[in-house]
Amino acid sequence: MAREISYCDRCGKLVPPSEIDSGAAVVRNGLVMCGACIAELPPQKRAALKSPVPGTVRRATPRPDASRATKRTTGMRPVVRKTGHAPPVSSQQKLAIVGGIAGLVLGLAVALLLIIGGDDGSQVQSRAVPQIIPSTPAVAPAPSPVVLPPPPVAPVTAPVVPVAPAPSPVPAAAPVVRNAAGLLADAKGLIDERLGRYDEAREALQRIIDRYPDTPEAAEAKTLLADIDRRYGEIVDAEMQKTVESALDVARKGRYDVARSILRSLKPRYGDTAWFRTRGEAAIAEAMAEIDRIREKHMTSYRKVKMDTSDGAWSYHNGAEFGATPGKIIPGSDAEPTRMEFNFSGGGYVSAGKNIIPPMPARSLQVKLRGENCGLGYRIVDSTGQCHQFKSRKPLTNEWQEFKLELERSPESWGGANDKVVHQPIKHVIFCAGRKADGPGHMEIKDLVLEPLELAP
Repeated sequence: MAREISYCDRCGKLVPPSEIDSGAAVVRNGLVMCGACIAELPPQKRAALKSPVPGTVRRATPRPDASRATKRTTGMRPVVRKTGHAPPVSSQQKLAIVGGIAGLVLGLAVALLLIIGGDDGSQVQSRAVPQIIPSTPAVAPAPSPVVLPPPPVAPVTAPVVPVAPAPSPVPAAAPVVRNAAGLLADAKGLIDERLGRYDEAREALQRIIDRYPDTPEAAEAKTLLADIDRRYGEIVDAEMQKTVESALDVARKGRYDVARSILRSLKPRYGDTAWFRTRGEAAIAEAMAEIDRIREKHMTSYRKVKMDTSDGAWSYHNGAEFGATPGKIIPGSDAEPTRMEFNFSGGGYVSAGKNIIPPMPARSLQVKLRGENCGLGYRIVDSTGQCHQFKSRKPLTNEWQEFKLELERSPESWGGANDKVVHQPIKHVIFCAGRKADGPGHMEIKDLVLEPLELAP
């Protein structure tokens, strides 16, 4: 019959059966130790280990697993025991274990009966042994949470703020002087050579005078205010003089309305200044009067074309190139306008022409017109026979209106030099009435004046 294979529990080596049979190795109480390991033990432990123990059950130990070795502490030196598969338990060991457990249970039962029955031994013998039910071990109550006292709070001490000493009393007038001085410095910063910020500087100086009337700063502000008013007046006087001279030059060329517009442009530029209110308006009024005197002088050399036929006949043209329109001209007089009547029934325009006898060099033409059911156009024939055509931007109405036509160049021309340049003198003037709708209409003409090319000095 094959014998069990045993391994030393201390070194893990195979223990041959011959070594066990010879007594060199020991198998005792489940412990296996080879002869080499026993030889290393002290004499006392070696003698105790080899002494025979009755009832010793020898067991075979499996080969230990070196990877799962654990330390086992014994009465001798530490032994490293390899934990592998649990060794098989013999039948005698099982009986010993079961007997031990049964004896323990029986002892507990007897002790319990003695506690319940008291000192009477007969009662104990007469009572049946109660069934022992293993009780669930009592669970200790959970410990109460420990409440720690709050940490001590250090007392808060408010920081000591150093208090500045109270300032020395200052006279009440000192802040006023300081404020006035600051405002005066600001006002001086607004004053430059050309007085480009004249209005702001003047307002700042006036504020000092109004707020601090009894201070040295107010006295200095008054002096500065008078100085900048004088200087500004001189600057504006020079600019105004240039503008007025420019306007008068335009008026001397017969462009009176343009000259007046130049003078009127001064008010938006200087109207809000103190100088303009005191002197500017008077200067502009004087320049306007001068323009009127220039115009009056020029009018002595203007030629007013008579409305009758004494200085040239009137001629009616029916616009045959666009379809003839019947009509006629009724010559006027010094008191009555010349009237052209027509009846559109498909034509495009009609016209009334006047010969200028003798021909006259003219810078412009001025006339008063009114009409019904017609538009307005002009034609001028110059010295080369070139016909210049102009269109009016202002429509005709039933009320008298003044029209002016500059005679330098034309937007459209034909015949003669055919270069759109008006060659003086003017020989013929034509007023055209364009059709608005079929039906009767008329145009009236008066105060026809030619402005001479060379004006009187």
